[in-house]
Amino acid sequence: MEAEQPPRRSRRKFVTASTFGGPREWRSKKSRACDVCRRRKTACVIKTNPPCQYCRKMSLSCQSLTQLNNSPQSSPSQSSSVYSDVTPEGYRDASNTLISKWPSGTQVISQSAGGKPSLGGSGMESPCALEDNVGRNATYMSPAAEQDPELLASFRSSILSELDEEEAEIVQVHPGVLNPHCAPVHFNLVLEDFPAADDAARQFASDTIESKIAPYGPTLVRLFFQHVHPTWPVLMKGRFLRQYCRDKNQIPTSLRGAVYALASTFWKHEPSVNGPCPFQQHELETLCLDSLRRELIAPNLANLQGCLLLQHITPPSIDTIESSARLMLATQATTAAYRMGLHRDPDGWNIASWEKIARKKLWWATYVADALAAQAFGTPYHIQADVYSTSSIEIDDVLFDEDVPSHLQHLASEDTTSKLEPAARFVATVNLARISRQILHLSLKRDIPMPLAVEDMQRLLDGIKHELEYWHKILPGCLSSCAVSEDEIYRNNAPLHLAFHATQTMFLRVLMAPATTAAKANPHSPLRRWFKKALQSAESFVRFISKIGAEELDRFWGCYARSQLNICGNFLIYLFLLASEPEDVAAAYQLLEKFHVSLQKLNNMADMTSRLLIRPVALRIDSFFIHAPQIVRQHSIKS
Repeated sequence: MEAEQPPRRSRRKFVTASTFGGPREWRSKKSRACDVCRRRKTACVIKTNPPCQYCRKMSLSCQSLTQLNNSPQSSPSQSSSVYSDVTPEGYRDASNTLISKWPSGTQVISQSAGGKPSLGGSGMESPCALEDNVGRNATYMSPAAEQDPELLASFRSSILSELDEEEAEIVQVHPGVLNPHCAPVHFNLVLEDFPAADDAARQFASDTIESKIAPYGPTLVRLFFQHVHPTWPVLMKGRFLRQYCRDKNQIPTSLRGAVYALASTFWKHEPSVNGPCPFQQHELETLCLDSLRRELIAPNLANLQGCLLLQHITPPSIDTIESSARLMLATQATTAAYRMGLHRDPDGWNIASWEKIARKKLWWATYVADALAAQAFGTPYHIQADVYSTSSIEIDDVLFDEDVPSHLQHLASEDTTSKLEPAARFVATVNLARISRQILHLSLKRDIPMPLAVEDMQRLLDGIKHELEYWHKILPGCLSSCAVSEDEIYRNNAPLHLAFHATQTMFLRVLMAPATTAAKANPHSPLRRWFKKALQSAESFVRFISKIGAEELDRFWGCYARSQLNICGNFLIYLFLLASEPEDVAAAYQLLEKFHVSLQKLNNMADMTSRLLIRPVALRIDSFFIHAPQIVRQHSIKS
């Protein structure tokens, strides 16, 4: 008989109680990993609060759904472990698995249509985040970068430091296609670590700027969006206002200071303040430039916006020739844009929708700055026609995130006037800059040993002539120089038309080249052939200047308006000196006299800031009339 077996005792189970939402170290047992990291079987590291490092970097919803299901009595504060960031209404991704990321750090629960929290990465692949990665900076890896893009597409890559910490991680935003061949697109997410001296300098600049403008920060922001932004809309209005309202110190010093500095020009237009502006614009400019130099170590959308705005600071009163500092700022902006990959079309990339629009908008703003700087200084442009693929900007791109919610209208009122006009003006400026770049290209061809063949030059000139005529023909009625608006802050079309006259002048100079004595005597030369057309264009410019009044003069013109006035004013002198027929000489001189009278009228009605706009061209025209009698006598003797 078999011995009776003792009853089998079940093995004791040990369960480690775990929670989600607190700080979590590598291989933590007490703190539960989020669902995304559990599925990936990778480390879930939370510094203080969710999201974890991976979910923050990839803009995923960081949560532990298992814990939510097992804890039905959890409080709302405990269930708020599903994180994403706020976007403007109406611009959410179709999948609703990701709400576009804003840099403020304010986080809300992301819910699907059924009211349940959505899990990033549970359906389609969630977008990558190139911006707003805390402690990380995204730099574009071109096909000529340190590693081949096709090779990078085959494995996950990162760079580890001596302490086994991740210094940089390579992320793919586009897999590439075979036919037609398009290489995969990668970005390097580099650890953003500034030297202590740079951190201290940037903090000093930020604190000093805020102390100088206090307590008028909101007033200056309102003035900026009222007077500057409609003409040069490089900011995403809603995004900036949300950041400023939540924590203005999270906005880079260069951008924040540039907004304050440009707004200070219109201090007298603010009825809520009395007396002069409590600071000098150049004081903020110095601090902003010092901070920008350090910020561009890690370029991003925000400090690029600061760079594009700082170019338009009011120039010193002693300048008669444009300072090279503006050209250097335009060059810095172009370099930063290349480094960020803005020259690549992001439409097919796996990034958030708002980021695609912001990247496209800032690329074309950089393009405009490069083209206008090259035109103003007569230097080669830095953006070549065959190195960028960014698609053309449209009015909808400029209108994105321009709405101001009610709780932010103390910073920028929601105007009843249509926002279409500033958007259309920016698109027209971009299109004009593209034509200007072609004209400059032909102008610079005259300096190289092997110029273009006559047939090729004529073909290009005919194309540019057609584009200029088409640009002017399709210009919306709201952008005409004689349009009237009930809201004067939106009716600032004069800078656009001045840019057109300067571009047309440069084109006529190319058409009429060479401007030599022999060409003046030859009735079949391009100079003589196009002279009547040039007189008509100059007459249109002089008529345009005569219509400018005190209100137009007191608006935002941008830094390149002075150079454009110089180009057009010098062209009037050019026509007078190169006129061969007596009636042409008389017509050119009459245009100079009318222009001189208009400048004197503008000078009498201008304030100190507005006089800086017309001073350089006024000095040139005044100098001409001082020497005009001698020039006329010499011309009569030669005739």
